[in-house]
Amino acid sequence: MFKLRSIKADALSWGGWIAFLAATIGAWQFVEGVIERDALAGFRDQEVGLTDQDGVLIKDFQIKSYLGDRLVTEALVADARIFSDRSTIELKKISGGKFYDRENGEYQFEAGEAEYGTYSKSLLAKSGVRIKNKRIDLKSAGFLYDHAGQIVAVNGAVTGKLEGGDLTSQDVTILLKTNEIQTGLITWVGPVAVQGQARTPWKVEAKRSSIKSDIMTYTDARGEDKDTIVTADKMVYDRKNDIVTAEGNVTYFGIDANIKCDKAVIERKIGKATLTGRIVDMLIKPEDSAPKETGIPPIVPLVPESIAQTRPRPGGSNDNPERSSENLRQYPIVMTAGQVEYWYRKGERKAILTLQPFARQELGGMSWREVTAHRAEYDGEKDVLVLRSATGQLVRLRNSIGDDMTATFLQVSTKKGEDDMEAENLKGTVMIDENELPERPGGGAGGGGTTGTTGSTGGGGLSGPIRR
Repeated sequence: MFKLRSIKADALSWGGWIAFLAATIGAWQFVEGVIERDALAGFRDQEVGLTDQDGVLIKDFQIKSYLGDRLVTEALVADARIFSDRSTIELKKISGGKFYDRENGEYQFEAGEAEYGTYSKSLLAKSGVRIKNKRIDLKSAGFLYDHAGQIVAVNGAVTGKLEGGDLTSQDVTILLKTNEIQTGLITWVGPVAVQGQARTPWKVEAKRSSIKSDIMTYTDARGEDKDTIVTADKMVYDRKNDIVTAEGNVTYFGIDANIKCDKAVIERKIGKATLTGRIVDMLIKPEDSAPKETGIPPIVPLVPESIAQTRPRPGGSNDNPERSSENLRQYPIVMTAGQVEYWYRKGERKAILTLQPFARQELGGMSWREVTAHRAEYDGEKDVLVLRSATGQLVRLRNSIGDDMTATFLQVSTKKGEDDMEAENLKGTVMIDENELPERPGGGAGGGGTTGTTGSTGGGGLSGPIRR
């Protein structure tokens, strides 16, 4: 139902026309009367200043539109023109407009002018259009309100505010039945409160987005601030529970690392991120640098043992880059795991890697070092890395020199300049330079490698290969 109500006394000076209006309840009965009979006939001979083509002019009244008994739209109108073909009512200077959704939430609107279709029950607004509520404040060239479908379609370029940030979008659709806002191509720039940190400016871009209650969804999304770039096929933010879920080709480019996975769940209330997928790939940067969208290099496969054994090995020395801890941040480290859990709040930083965690560092030339384990635990506050084994999967340390060690437990310090290590059931092969061996009785030095012993070991030249 569509109702018109006069709000100025001088609008009641039209004699027979007002008598007709007074005999009706509201807009829809009025429109039906126009359609069913020639309601303009009585005015065609009067001095009203309007031609047949112009129709009838009404000033300063209120529009109300109903679905059944429920009020769905209302607005104040300064001028209205009812055309003689009875199909269209032209409205001008619309203010105080409101759309109501099923939960009695409201969207306020205003427009310079609009056309109401008496058959389609649609409202086509244009010229100085604005739609707002507590979450949005949008401006555009116009919108189309579908009364039957309860849809407000704002087509074309849209600017304004969304959730406290600046919005630029192509097309915005408001679904009043489900209280949902949908957009086309969107760019949003505004402050984001990161748990435990100051609000920082973020820029979010997406091909599509939607907001329904406390759930915000972005498709083909990209977000960035000065320290971070995040992309995903789909991002969902549950504002009530403060959880961000990213799925499909998830990438993270940060100051210290780049990460790629299938899914990321960020629980902002507890400051925890969980990364999962067939494989979670990570690139630990050699030095902190500005985020850049670069790929994570694949792990170079090892030369088969049968071939490697025929190659000359460099002499084992604590000066070898494979054993040095000083060059740990001089070269990138590639890591993989099936799942990564990371607590990122300052004072609580720690990470747990499970499902076959693996790390490899290329040191230039043919030099490299790597580590595998069943589980890796990193305490970012204490700078301690713990590697744990399981039945059938020992902690293993290898490098290009030929060092190959296993253990059931390994704990190392990751502080620069520290080589502290604790191990359980450590054994394997450590290559030693012949020149560093004492001479045997009768002359000559020993060569080759030595086999480690079971037990707890600390410090020494093994710090390089096992670090990280």
